[in-house]
Amino acid sequence: MSYTPVNPKVMNTPSPQGLPLRRMLATDSKTWKKGELFFLTSGAPEPVAGSGKTNVWGIFAEDQDTSTSSTTVWVKQLILDTLLEISVMNAASTAAIASTNIGTKYGVEALSNITYLDLGTASGQFEVTRLASDYMPEQSGRQTTDFDAAAGLCEVRFSTV
Repeated sequence: MSYTPVNPKVMNTPSPQGLPLRRMLATDSKTWKKGELFFLTSGAPEPVAGSGKTNVWGIFAEDQDTSTSSTTVWVKQLILDTLLEISVMNAASTAAIASTNIGTKYGVEALSNITYLDLGTASGQFEVTRLASDYMPEQSGRQTTDFDAAAGLCEVRFSTV
């Protein structure tokens, strides 16, 4: 079994109700997958594309496989101090993450409808709080055999830039 990165997973939120669910008019001519992070363009959600995003607003709550115009979509608004589990990249390549990254804030990047922590973009909204090897030690030994040894996985806290 190999490790395949997936979109960020909400681990914990300060709200007992979870993340607020909203309907918004989406950006035209875009597609995305449920769980992808997005930012706002003129008040409309647009999926993260490429690297260096530091203005994330929320998470798509449904897929959109066909580009359309004037689509109203369900989204979840990120709130401060929400904890997410996220895979790691640097310059469009999977990257390892180390304890020296804890406490640093990074931006995000996307590749093939998956949003990753972008180690190449400092001063972002996502502060590394723990490494997966700390909260899932049983998986650490598998990193070098079954998992892609270079693919980092960590917990981040959503905050302001």
